[in-house]
Amino acid sequence: MVSEESTLVKFKRRMRRISENQIIKLKEYQFFQPPELLRAEHLLGSSIPLLDRTTPIGSMGSCFAREIKSYLETHGYNYVHYGEGKRANHGSAPWERVFNTGCILQEVERAMCGISGKGYVEGDDGRIYDLCRKGAAFESTSEAALEEEEYIVCGERAFLDSDIFTLGMSETWYDKTSGITLAEAPPGPAYKPECHKFRLLSPEENIKNIKQTLGHLFFRKPKIKVILTVSPVPLRATFFARSAAVSNNVSKGALIYAAHSICQEFDNVYYFPSYEITQYLADTPFEWDGRHVTEPTINLIMSLFMQVFEKPSEYF
Repeated sequence: MVSEESTLVKFKRRMRRISENQIIKLKEYQFFQPPELLRAEHLLGSSIPLLDRTTPIGSMGSCFAREIKSYLETHGYNYVHYGEGKRANHGSAPWERVFNTGCILQEVERAMCGISGKGYVEGDDGRIYDLCRKGAAFESTSEAALEEEEYIVCGERAFLDSDIFTLGMSETWYDKTSGITLAEAPPGPAYKPECHKFRLLSPEENIKNIKQTLGHLFFRKPKIKVILTVSPVPLRATFFARSAAVSNNVSKGALIYAAHSICQEFDNVYYFPSYEITQYLADTPFEWDGRHVTEPTINLIMSLFMQVFEKPSEYF
């Protein structure tokens, strides 16, 4: 009886037959690996020693940014944090969750350039809403102005030696009149159907937003190191008449393309594959809802993150 060939034997034979390999001699990690052969090093690439436990690390981004913050704080890294209140729970300053590249740019401009937010509107309930930030509502214009003054100070201080930006989605709400990107669907009292629309940011628009963000950071801090990663958390719902699963791949694909384009252009910007680790390496990536990442997966992602970016002990 002839025994069945192992996956490794079949895979190596296939590699030898691929025409690209015969011409340019591809490395093993450049092939799409069968699941049982795929290892972390296939996704990670070379180590980039940027961080130790004294390096100030700031972050901004989507839901997954909160998990990065929690891990770094719990494990004794120098995660910087300014500001109080529930909007300060998700990143280094009270910007709450920042899901798209348009809002990342707007908040960096507000913090680094002192540009007052353009998303303030009065709702039908008399409250003042900052539509550029998730969950930002105030009882009066004076309260909003005072909070923003404190917020800008916190935001400027938060961008230090190393920043992590977690890119969440490409589907966005925007204001048709002013052109600003909204943090989320407008709250009911502030919603103006003639002004508030939704759209998909293209890869080129995401690239433009990230480039402008980096321009502000580099102008103030030329030696700053930036890490881009794409959140593995899928869309909650889609604006378009199609499956959220299909829209999620469109949304994430635009962000992944943009992040890689940026990293190829800038020497001090690095990509980390949080999304890919969740897709290909995690045993049980998500909770029951198929969206929120399990604790073992978070620990896997962050342990690999430190494997790539933490300085070896001889550095310090």
